[in-house]
Amino acid sequence: MGAQFLYSLIKPRSMNEDDKRREFIINVLLLGSLFISLAALINLVIYKSLLGSAYRGLSPFFLFIIFLVFLSLYTISRKGHYLTSSYIFLFVWYIPTVYVAYLWGADLPASLLFFVLIIVMSGILINTRLAFFVTVGTSLVVVFIAELHIKGVIKPNLYWRNELLRMSDMTVYVITFFIIMTVSWLSNREIEKSLQRARRSEADLKKERDNLELTIEERTKELKKVQMEKISQLYRFAEFGKLSSGLFHDLVNPLTAVTLSLEQARLGESNGVDAAKLHLKKAVQSTKKIENFIMTVRKQVQKQETSTYFSLTEEVIQSAQMFSYKARKLNVKLCLSRLKKVKTFGDQIKFSQVISNLISNSIDSYENIDGNHRDRRVEIRLWKEGDNVFLSVEDWGSGISEDDLTRIFEPFFTTKVFEKGTGIGLSSTKDIIEVEFRGGIDVNSKLGKGTKFKVWFPLRSLKDNI
Repeated sequence: MGAQFLYSLIKPRSMNEDDKRREFIINVLLLGSLFISLAALINLVIYKSLLGSAYRGLSPFFLFIIFLVFLSLYTISRKGHYLTSSYIFLFVWYIPTVYVAYLWGADLPASLLFFVLIIVMSGILINTRLAFFVTVGTSLVVVFIAELHIKGVIKPNLYWRNELLRMSDMTVYVITFFIIMTVSWLSNREIEKSLQRARRSEADLKKERDNLELTIEERTKELKKVQMEKISQLYRFAEFGKLSSGLFHDLVNPLTAVTLSLEQARLGESNGVDAAKLHLKKAVQSTKKIENFIMTVRKQVQKQETSTYFSLTEEVIQSAQMFSYKARKLNVKLCLSRLKKVKTFGDQIKFSQVISNLISNSIDSYENIDGNHRDRRVEIRLWKEGDNVFLSVEDWGSGISEDDLTRIFEPFFTTKVFEKGTGIGLSSTKDIIEVEFRGGIDVNSKLGKGTKFKVWFPLRSLKDNI
């Protein structure tokens, strides 16, 4: 309770940290000055009563006035005007100290110590600029008083030089030392507290900054992912637009076959039921071919993420069928060799995008090569080894330079002209293989000799996803 009461007498009320520190120190000094001046007053009254007419020291009334001044300054500071109180406090210490130096000599040890104390308090309570001006002013005052003493203009009372050193004198010195130490300790204590708060704030800010950087990084990744998904979808539509003429061309043949078969079935009724059934069977087969073809095309333009147990082999065949017209235009042969029957669990549409991107790039590799090139083919292989499936797409086209080979999987990087490519296909292919199928993709290429892409990933069964 006593400590709490004492702290309530000196507790700062300012909001600013620097103001709090200065207000706390001036409150401590004023409260200490009150106790010291009161104790000095009591001691002086007792000492004067003992010496009687032999007493030649300060008047008790003077110390009483000092006590009232400190009490007034403490009241002003507690009302929120600590800066005003600090200036007056320094002035109250300074004027008596100058007066003591004037009366008893500029070299009086007590006055010199008090000058040092005032300089220290000026820097702590106000600022270092004031401490500098006080130091300069004090030096001039001391030199001026000393000069007056030396020239005999004024005659100081130098009785203390002839007296033996007394314990009371030592008490004054020790008290002054402790006051200087207390002022410095209070200042350092408050500065250390401020530094600790600053360090904590810095650590909190660093933590918040790190968290903010992580949040920004995560949001950026999410944004990039969304952007890539949108761009990939636009890329699929763009590719579909490029293939549309070939797709329509490839649909004409089965549609013609359906029409002819139905017409022959109608006209061939006289040849018997068996002949009609044969023509109808051909029509149904052509219709199924059209249905499969349309389903293949739909996979390239729709955005559905559904995992199912599907045939990798059928996806390769359907994708090759979709690009057959594009291949024929460039006089490229699509070869499906070592095409084993393999099934896995995963996103069927995304795997279709992978094989379509690889086939399309391989066909494009022949675009700027002489049409009489002796080996214009794209070889597609699919096989299984252990628990892994392997897919390779190889061409003997233009190939890729060593410099470009290290960047082909970067988003938006392309060696094609703007109208021919966007740089999204291989980037999305790599992401699908690594993220969706947990596999990898390699590429080997030599400029002017061809390129081979090899994809592998672990097979997954229905049991793995239950």
